[in-house]
Amino acid sequence: LTSVPINLAYPGRKDIYLSFFYQPAGLGDYPDVDDSLTVDLWAPDSSRWETVWSHEGLVRDSIPLDTNFFTQVFIHVHKERYLKKGFRFRFKNYASPPVDPQYSDQAGNVDHWHIDYVYLDTARTTSVTAIHDVSMISPLPSLLKSYEAIPWTHFTKARLTEIKQAVEITYRNNDTTTRNVTRILKITDL
Repeated sequence: LTSVPINLAYPGRKDIYLSFFYQPAGLGDYPDVDDSLTVDLWAPDSSRWETVWSHEGLVRDSIPLDTNFFTQVFIHVHKERYLKKGFRFRFKNYASPPVDPQYSDQAGNVDHWHIDYVYLDTARTTSVTAIHDVSMISPLPSLLKSYEAIPWTHFTKARLTEIKQAVEITYRNNDTTTRNVTRILKITDL
């Protein structure tokens, strides 16, 4: 995943940071020990990518039970070779084929890393880590009791018995301040 070229011509600036959150696996496959996620920065004058951060995969026995954890990373972008017009950054995933022949069909999209809240700006410090955001962390479930969807003609006959009285929505508050979330669903008979 590579950014577009960015005009980062701010010579001498020491307050530029690239930050992001990353998560190994999520609901997918865990990156193995030989896998990694890296961040590279582009030095426009030398036309070179330079790896400035990386994280290795996990030993299976060290996998935490909670897969909903994200870790925040700050990369200080202050070296003069990056502070140029045409600066870019990229995320790379190094993945290995499955070692266990029992899972040879998993030779495709495996060893997942998730990144979120990628943010590059001036006038930043590593002490401001809050993201002013409340986000849904799972899809909105169906409003129907027995189905995900039904044809309109079936719904018009069964709507009083098929609609749930309540729907559970899971949120995550990414801020340091309590944020109350209220949702109102209004269904109108057209």
